Amino acid sequence: MDPSTLRVGLVTPAQSHDPYRAMDYIGGVVAGQLFQSPFAFGRGDGAIRPLVFAGPLEARGAARSVGRVREGLRFSDGSPVTASDVIASLNQVWIRGRGIRLREERDCVIFERPSGIADLHATLVTSWSAISKNGDGRTGSGAYVVGPGSTPERFELVRNPHYAGQQGPGAIESIELRCYPPDPDGRATKLVAALEAGEVDFTQVLGRDDAARLTRVRKLYQPGSSTAILYLNTERLDVAMRRAIVTSVDRYALTSLCYDNPAGFVARGLLPPRMGSYADEVTQAPVDRGQLAKTELELLVVWAPRPYLSRPAKVADALAEQLAKVGIRLTITHAKNADDYFGRLEAGDYDAVLSGWIADSGDPREFLHSLVHGNSVLAPGVDNPSASNLARWRDAEADQWIARIDEGSQGRHSEATAALIRHIGEQAPLLPLMYGPSVTVLSRRVRSFEPHPLNIYPVFAELSV
Repeated sequence: MDPSTLRVGLVTPAQSHDPYRAMDYIGGVVAGQLFQSPFAFGRGDGAIRPLVFAGPLEARGAARSVGRVREGLRFSDGSPVTASDVIASLNQVWIRGRGIRLREERDCVIFERPSGIADLHATLVTSWSAISKNGDGRTGSGAYVVGPGSTPERFELVRNPHYAGQQGPGAIESIELRCYPPDPDGRATKLVAALEAGEVDFTQVLGRDDAARLTRVRKLYQPGSSTAILYLNTERLDVAMRRAIVTSVDRYALTSLCYDNPAGFVARGLLPPRMGSYADEVTQAPVDRGQLAKTELELLVVWAPRPYLSRPAKVADALAEQLAKVGIRLTITHAKNADDYFGRLEAGDYDAVLSGWIADSGDPREFLHSLVHGNSVLAPGVDNPSASNLARWRDAEADQWIARIDEGSQGRHSEATAALIRHIGEQAPLLPLMYGPSVTVLSRRVRSFEPHPLNIYPVFAELSV
């Protein structure tokens, strides 16, 4: 065993890591080591700091901002990072639907924008604003590159010789990401055993209760940035049917299947508590069976345990039992893997989805835009990785509330957010079920780790072993 290698434990394989395509959480972890966005949340305090840009954006009037590319920054092939690379990358995904124009001025990127998107810094930390050479999605400026012989089940990262050290020294020579598949019932037994045996140094994919059973490692718990969600396909289910479903679900009972202390994690609204306290005001109520337009529904379930849903199969079964009491029969389909899951989502061939969302930044605007804006409906040909409107909900009022959130001051931002969350509760395109905590498990040989208040993906360049 090479002592200079950081061993990372996963429960699903490392597959796509193209930052401009839909990825699962593990793909995001890998991409976060290969690519850098213009900005990142700083270690410990979470303050936004520049990576690809040399400093904060400079305002030039009310509708224009300027970012200067960091001098000496290079891609992993040794070529310089230029303003044209930044523009080509941001035009891949980030800029779409935002009404923002980008242009190059020597070593600067000029952002010309309408009244919306009040804080570009908070948006430019997201994983899909990653910068790659010519926007190719393959060559980045991060601390690591893909090692030879990597497979999805045993993925290797090796140090990038041209890395400039913006996110930490990159002292670790190599990183091995190994998959320990869950049991048929969804428990991460193999990963837990590997951690106890000292075979794994780092993981952030265990549920809180699984991590609590470990005795020979360090464990760090923080409020999370994710929500488990029951999405209802609004193209198939009318509002009366959707309301009948959401008012029949006992969120507390489902949460108790994943947490010994469910009261601390049961969802009261779509946004994780870290992003503010906004209640959807959905409560359980008797169902008028005459309102049920359909009594047999297909439920698609995420393919593996997630930080927000540690027991997907168990929760799906319990959900079926709850809805059976009001005359709704669920046929449960478990996605085989990430490709199968995203393929089914694009086709829209489902009545409901049991899954969730992990924030890509600490900005609630990004979270809400991804989940309920009409531009975020996932469909064939839509390659926006932030598109996660799995309810396929196209609602003009919701889009208007999001526009007000984008444009408003802090006070108006809060009012519009509260109104949108209540509107979601009334129209019932989805039902938030439970919040996911941030759980990090470390072997005792890992040094220099500080949990990030807002960073979703770990930055291995900060660590040493």
